[in-house]
Amino acid sequence: MSNKYIKLGITFLFGWIGIHKFIEKKNVLGIVYFFTMGLFGIGWIVDIINCINDLKEDTNNNSNKTIIEINDLDTEYTSNSSVNNKKSSSISNEVKENYRKAIFLYAESHVTKIKSPKDYVGYLNYECGITNPEIYHKQLISEGYYQKAKTTEILELFKVDELKDMLIKNNLSPKGKKSELIKQILENIPNVEIIKSDQEYYSLSDKGKQFLEIHKNYVELHRYKDYQITLEDYYTATKNDKYKRKFNDVAWQIFNERTLLYQKNQAYGDLRYNFFHMANLLMRENRKE
Repeated sequence: MSNKYIKLGITFLFGWIGIHKFIEKKNVLGIVYFFTMGLFGIGWIVDIINCINDLKEDTNNNSNKTIIEINDLDTEYTSNSSVNNKKSSSISNEVKENYRKAIFLYAESHVTKIKSPKDYVGYLNYECGITNPEIYHKQLISEGYYQKAKTTEILELFKVDELKDMLIKNNLSPKGKKSELIKQILENIPNVEIIKSDQEYYSLSDKGKQFLEIHKNYVELHRYKDYQITLEDYYTATKNDKYKRKFNDVAWQIFNERTLLYQKNQAYGDLRYNFFHMANLLMRENRKE
């Protein structure tokens, strides 16, 4: 679509069903446009404005100014690191630590054991700044966020075939569903024979579960990092709150503020993706108004 007049025509006539996105080989976005009528018309209109803006740039000498404005906005909003962000100087160490702890507890919320650093998920390092998750894991155990896992919880980690083998070796019937196999093992096989690993297994304690519940918005911030909302953005939007808002409400406030900023700076590319995130949030809530 090198001819910008053709691009504008196709976008104007068929943009509401995403044809221009398929031509640009942005198939996923094209499918989203198709089923949402061009992001409920918002994405379609923004794309038309974007095409017109591209034509204007070809007829005047103002492209450098536009590029500078967009680049300035990109540096402010495109960082995916919620903790190790250069502009996070206003965030207290307590807030950063609470974020790290919440994300670690979320990542290791299942029955787990101490592992070598390379076996933990990578975002604990590059997003949370936890360079040695093994030591951090031990620290949280010592602080009471984890407790020794119950035998039942550990057996849930085993595959059905492994449970059956355990029963057969002890001359017990290997028939039944997984829950029935576990019940039979608990009633007939001593714990020392069940757990062959030298390492202890751990699960979240009540303290750990409570901490996650209190800081569940941090987990949402991590899960939806594609929204490009940093910990600094979230902290700035909520620091004066008199009551705890849901993550989606905070995100919607940030999106609205960005809409005004992008419109003011004529950063239509950023505005388009901001509308896309807003539409995505509405679809997650099953809302289309």
